[in-house]
Amino acid sequence: MRKKLFLTLLCAVLAAGAVGTLTGCKSGGGTGGVGEKGNADSEIRGELSLLTSESIYNDCEADHGYYYINGEGTNLMYIDYESKQEVYLCNSPGCKHDTQECTSYIGGDNVGMENSLFYYKDYLYLFTHPYDNDGVTSTTISYDDSAIADGSPIDNSLACEPAVLYRMKPDGTQREKVYTFEEGLTIEKTILNDDNGLYFIAKELKSEKKDANTTSVSSEGRRLLRVDIDSWKEEKICDMEQDRGIVGCYENQLLLSYMQYDHELTEEEKDDDDKMREALLASESVYMLFDVESGEKKEIYRHKNDKLGNLFSKGQYLYIANEGEDIIWKMDIETGKKEEFCKTPYNNLNDIYDDVLICWPWGSDDNGVLTDPINYFIHLDDGSLEKSGLKNHYGNYGLEIRAETPTQFLVVYDYDAEIDPIYPDQDNIHANKFALIDKEDLYSGKEKYEKIKMTSNGM
Repeated sequence: MRKKLFLTLLCAVLAAGAVGTLTGCKSGGGTGGVGEKGNADSEIRGELSLLTSESIYNDCEADHGYYYINGEGTNLMYIDYESKQEVYLCNSPGCKHDTQECTSYIGGDNVGMENSLFYYKDYLYLFTHPYDNDGVTSTTISYDDSAIADGSPIDNSLACEPAVLYRMKPDGTQREKVYTFEEGLTIEKTILNDDNGLYFIAKELKSEKKDANTTSVSSEGRRLLRVDIDSWKEEKICDMEQDRGIVGCYENQLLLSYMQYDHELTEEEKDDDDKMREALLASESVYMLFDVESGEKKEIYRHKNDKLGNLFSKGQYLYIANEGEDIIWKMDIETGKKEEFCKTPYNNLNDIYDDVLICWPWGSDDNGVLTDPINYFIHLDDGSLEKSGLKNHYGNYGLEIRAETPTQFLVVYDYDAEIDPIYPDQDNIHANKFALIDKEDLYSGKEKYEKIKMTSNGM
C-alpha cells in the first residue's frame, strides 16, 4: 500500500512555507467520546507516519479497498477490490442513503464542515472540522459611509464549531464519536500517527479588518496535539510557529520546511502582487529534520525558488528534481550525500509509491494542462525508466492513480465528459470510470484493465 511521506512542489510563485519550531510540553483539553479528557506522558510511541495530506480528494485506502466521500459531501463510498464494485458504504437493502439511519450518510450536522477520511488499525475514521481559512484575505463592497478600518475582529461562527473524530468498522457500521476537540480550535488537515496515537495541528483563528472592505484571517496558539486511541486523552506535544507546519516524517522525526526570504517583508510588499512575486523569486525553501524527543534540528536541503522544482521522500532518501537539469537526484537524509539517481528530461516528479516514482514532462499549455499527459515510471530499486503510454480514454488527460495494492493500482482510466458548448477549451466531466490494473502492465503500457462496476458517478 502506498504511504506518501513527503510532497512539496517548489514553485517560485506557489511555494509556501512551513516549518514547525517546536518547544515545551503541557496538557491539552478536548473530550473523548469513549474516554475522558486528561493528560498523558509526552513521548512518541514508535515511528511517526502521515495518515493524511493536502490531497484534493477526500479519500483513503486500505488493503481491501478504497474509500472516498462523494462530490456532494453527503455519503461515504467504497470500491471493493475483490468484487470489483463501487457501493455506498451501507448494507441495508433498499436504502436511499439520504438519512442518518444510513451508515454511508454524513450529511445533516456535517453540512458546512470539511470532512477527511483515514484508515488506521483496522478502523475507518471520519474527521469533521471547520474549514481552515488561515491566511485568507477577503474583499467585500460596502455602501456604508460609516464603515471604518478600526482593526476590530469580525465574528467567524464556523471557527467556533468543534472538530469531531468518528470511528467505524470497515463496512461503516458501529460509527461512534470518539473525540471532540475544544470549541474555538481550528484543526489542520494533516494527521499523523504513531503506534497508538493520532497527532493533530491545532490553532485559533482571528479575523482583522485591513480597511473598510478587506478582512484578513490569521492564526495564533499553533501547537501539535496527540490523542491516545485507548484512553482518548489528549496531550500537547509542543508549540509551533504560526507560519510553519509539518510536511512529513522520518522515523520519530518530523520533516519540516519553511520559506526564507532575503529580507523581512513589509505589509506593503505582502499586499502588492508584483513585489510579492519578486520576493518569492529571491527566496529559498528550506527543509529540515526535527527530532521531537531530543529537540535537535538539522537542515537537509535548500531550493532556490527562481526555478521550478519538486521533491519527494521515502524512507531514508529524498528524490529531488529541478526544471532544466534533466536529472533526478537522490539524497541520503542521514548523511546528506546527494548523487545522480536517473538522467531524464521527464523529471517533473508527480508522486511516489512503493516501487516507483511517477514523473511527467514539464511542458503545459496556457490552461496548465500537460502537453504530454503520459506517466513515466522510475523504479526505486535501480533508477531505470519506463514510459507507460497509457492515458485517459477521454481527451488529452493523464491516467489518475488513486490507490495502490502490493501488485495493482486503482486508476481512473476514462471520463464521461463533453466539450463545454460555451468554452470549447474546457470539458464538462460528469463521471469517473475506475479500474484495477497490474503494476507491470501499467509500467509497460499494456491496457489490461479490470473495470469497476460503478454505482455512482465516482466523483
